[in-house]
Amino acid sequence: RTPNLLIRSQVLYPIKLQVRLFYFKRIPNHLRQFSVLTEKGQTFKMVPWVIHYLRHTFVIRAAKLIYLVSLKKTLTFLVSIFQLSLRSIIQKATFLFMQRFILLALSVLTISLPASATTGTEPTNNKGTQQQQGARPDLPGKLLINLGSSYFVDAPAGMETKIFESRPFDLYYTNHFDIPNLKLSFVPGIGFGFDRYSFKKSVVLDYQTVGGEETLVLDSIDNVTALRSKLITNYIDVPLELRFVPNIDAPERSLFIGLGGSIGYLFEAHTKFKYEDEDESKKMTKQREDWNLNRIRYSVHARVGFGGFSVYYKMGLSNVFEKGKGPNGFDVTANTIGISFNGF
Repeated sequence: RTPNLLIRSQVLYPIKLQVRLFYFKRIPNHLRQFSVLTEKGQTFKMVPWVIHYLRHTFVIRAAKLIYLVSLKKTLTFLVSIFQLSLRSIIQKATFLFMQRFILLALSVLTISLPASATTGTEPTNNKGTQQQQGARPDLPGKLLINLGSSYFVDAPAGMETKIFESRPFDLYYTNHFDIPNLKLSFVPGIGFGFDRYSFKKSVVLDYQTVGGEETLVLDSIDNVTALRSKLITNYIDVPLELRFVPNIDAPERSLFIGLGGSIGYLFEAHTKFKYEDEDESKKMTKQREDWNLNRIRYSVHARVGFGGFSVYYKMGLSNVFEKGKGPNGFDVTANTIGISFNGF
């Protein structure tokens, strides 16, 4: 190959030169020379140069190294983009499904309440009433809403929760399968569980590197005035319950006792920290992390109620965080006490 070069100097004007490389196989590399031949036939001897080694060894190896490094970085970048895209798609799909599920439940509840009120005020033999009863949606299940207060068990010092601000909210669609001979009712369901843990003290979850490994710790905040610090976890739950109903023929007017459990999958978690800075302006930070949380949770619960109202207690059997990876190395569980309503 004879590439064209443009040489500028104070003596020679810019002249288009042809560089011809002369190789001598039997002469050592450091003695090989190349000459520059101008258009006028003049030859300028250049300094000795290891042409062969520089061209065929260093350049090629450098090119290969750059290619491999760039290829690795490109693949790593593509994999990270794919993971982030997949995670965002799952979160958006879950959020849309949850939103439509709530809207559907509220719409059915809105339709069912006027129909039930009309049915209770008019005679049963009225044709208009029968038409309204026929227009009412006949859904086999019921909407179950749980409201309560959660607290941690075996948590490190500083992780105590506020009773009235640690409010979980569960929204389940359940179905009842009665066993009249035994006065039992089996109640499976599916829905969403939204847990909120509000810390009493000015602490936040954070990662620290200890011995080359990242560990989850409780970090105290001293340089600002903390107003509220929360850990928020959102699950898809599958609850199962077995109820004893003495008046099985009219459960809406009967006492009942229920025992059951649930299993859930964590699909999103984040922390919220609301504080007041030196200028007395309120600010809030929100950080999405996995926080070493368990993806799978399971628990047992007991329930006592009348008709569509009940009081329940739920005890967590699984650790909130991965075993040995909780805040300051603690294995933390969570319990809940609250009330329940049947929407329709």
